[in-house]
Amino acid sequence: LKTLKMDDQFLPAEHRAAYQSGNLEALRPLMRAERAARQETYGALGDAEQLALIEAISGSCKEEKKAQVNTMLRSILAGDSGSLNLDESLVIDVPPSLERLGRLMHLRAIMLPNNELTRLPDYIGEIGSLEMLDLFKNPLTELPASLGRLSNLQFLQVSDCKLTRLPDSLANCRKLRTVQINDNQLTEFPEFL
Repeated sequence: LKTLKMDDQFLPAEHRAAYQSGNLEALRPLMRAERAARQETYGALGDAEQLALIEAISGSCKEEKKAQVNTMLRSILAGDSGSLNLDESLVIDVPPSLERLGRLMHLRAIMLPNNELTRLPDYIGEIGSLEMLDLFKNPLTELPASLGRLSNLQFLQVSDCKLTRLPDSLANCRKLRTVQINDNQLTEFPEFL
């Protein structure tokens, strides 16, 4: 590979420096180490827990999305990916099975756009590695204060929801650089923005 082009916005700082300098040889071991950490953590879950996690999350999805979600979850659990995309996938509002997302502690991006989520569970704040959270076009009226525990969060997409306010705890997200909040029903604008 001679040329690598990607959006470096969500790369960890050490990865971004290597990428921006064009030093792919320095980037490879960093990415291998990150993958190894994911493999070690998810491997410790055991086969039964991994299968239960896959079945629970994919079981909350529309029939036509189940195979795709199943494959994506297997890739995450193998350490190959740090992103979960459930765009237009969920069949119910807040499936209890989403609690299992907390077991995916190395997720860097969760995309849940175009679903019917009316609330986001508190345990989302337990995924400390999360850098990107996309909740576009969900009928959310509020976000949990636990989002303030996402110390690595850089990007929050909540456009086209029904939010009346953002939690003050988001001020604790020191790495947060982008909050997309168009087309909501905000009655007050947060001071931290």
